[in-house]
Amino acid sequence: MKIKNRKIILLAGIIILILILNNIFDWSSYISDLDNLVFLEKMVEDNIWVAAGIYIVITIIGCVVLALPGVTFAIFAGLLFGPWMGTLCCSLATTIGAILAFIAGRFFLKDSIKPVAMKNKYLKKLLFDETGRNEVFVLMITRLVPLFPFNLQNFAYGVTDIKFNTYSLCSFLFMLPGTAMYTIGTAGLTDQDNRLLYICMALLLGVLVIGLRKYFQKKFMKIDESEKQADVAKCVHCGKCTTNCEFLKKYKLDIGQTKELEDLAYHCFLCGRCSQVCPQGIDGREIILDMRKRKVNKNHGKLEEKGYGCLLGEKEKYIFQNYRHVQKGSVLFPGCNFPSFYPKTTKLAYELLNRHEQVGLVYDCCRKPVEELGKSAGAEKAIQKMNERFRQEKVGEVIMMCPNCYYFLKSRLEVKVVSIYEKLAEFDIGQKIAKKNLHLFIPCPDREKEEWVGHMQRYLPKKFAVIQQIQCCGLGGCAGVKEPELAKKLLADIKNREYQNIYTYCGTCAGNMTGAGCTGVKHMLAEILESKETADVNKSFMNRMKTKFI
Repeated sequence: MKIKNRKIILLAGIIILILILNNIFDWSSYISDLDNLVFLEKMVEDNIWVAAGIYIVITIIGCVVLALPGVTFAIFAGLLFGPWMGTLCCSLATTIGAILAFIAGRFFLKDSIKPVAMKNKYLKKLLFDETGRNEVFVLMITRLVPLFPFNLQNFAYGVTDIKFNTYSLCSFLFMLPGTAMYTIGTAGLTDQDNRLLYICMALLLGVLVIGLRKYFQKKFMKIDESEKQADVAKCVHCGKCTTNCEFLKKYKLDIGQTKELEDLAYHCFLCGRCSQVCPQGIDGREIILDMRKRKVNKNHGKLEEKGYGCLLGEKEKYIFQNYRHVQKGSVLFPGCNFPSFYPKTTKLAYELLNRHEQVGLVYDCCRKPVEELGKSAGAEKAIQKMNERFRQEKVGEVIMMCPNCYYFLKSRLEVKVVSIYEKLAEFDIGQKIAKKNLHLFIPCPDREKEEWVGHMQRYLPKKFAVIQQIQCCGLGGCAGVKEPELAKKLLADIKNREYQNIYTYCGTCAGNMTGAGCTGVKHMLAEILESKETADVNKSFMNRMKTKFI
């Protein structure tokens, strides 16, 4: 067995042991109960330094080992030691705890987790940047407001290449204002003589913390923008992106001509084909998406482009949202388009999963269309609410039926995200497809990594053809509003080639191809589960509406 695997098993064993002992002795309830810490209050009068030492040890155990909220111990510090001593004690305790968790994460997890994290371009850019510049900004933003679970943060930072000294110093400095806000504010509630002064100071610190966080976020965005501009500067105008993209071909442009592309940002299908063929590794999709976001930001968060009112009206707050069947553990997340085209298969998948374990059901939109229109703030707000709801219901796993939802939410949700095909394989549900001459249409989000192709491997025949020539189903990036003729041309390329047995695993692709008259279009899930359902293109909106009342 490899050393890195031994380390993970050892860490898992330690965590399980702590959970078992905590369940037996109920340490977390004891430590977090203010009444059980009265002895410290008495000790402060006898020997304040001994009391401070005991408080620091208890805080480290509570925050790092038992994963209790750091805010709780900041409040304790304000009550026990007052504003100044309380801030010092809590800051020292949380910093020492963060350092210990960081060391543990680096020892136990880095060898095994880092290679996986490096595959994600966003994590690689933020946390594995050789210059170290992004790392400091990320520490600033995540440390300033002590509401995010620090114990998870600390272990996660151990996986990165952040230097120990940088991590320790930044953690102490950037946690200090938030800690002081809670300790001074708490002290103000108990100190009648200085109540107004302390509460006003806490409010000022709160304003300072929020202001600093927004400032650093904006500064990071500027750095990010300059990096993207530098990325575009790599373009050698070889024309490969133009040759492989119908949108760029139509306007005789390449991805390096950003000035000309600014006015055409909403005409791009965001399929990523330009990135796939670029010899310089330029991410054209991100460049266009960034243009859209800048347009929305300049317009004070509003979309000035016409033709997207109905889409945003439905998707931004998703009017057919239904969390009636959410529950603890695993939940099935069909997305908005799959149950729209395949309602029977959605129901069947839910029923089959529940025969093996109790699974909840959530009807919601991942907000990818909202993000792709440039309204990233609206998408982020919706995802935060999603996370809050999952935390409240103690959801630990979300099973995605749509590859768009999977890739868009995987790094944004706080819970484990798996594909429906992984879950079906786990329970040995579904039949292998025995069709010959199977042509697989890979949807845009899965073309780079083909994770879902791997998840479906046991259901696919040994030999199958991948449709390589088709750029997009025509619905990518919401560009069909601006380029209806081009969207039809993309579909005509599929139709005219007269493929037999076209299989895809994206409800949107299957629905759009079926609606355009492409014959023999089948969804992988419908075939694997043997529902034999074809895309219901005539009642898709009504089907989506019904999910609100299920």
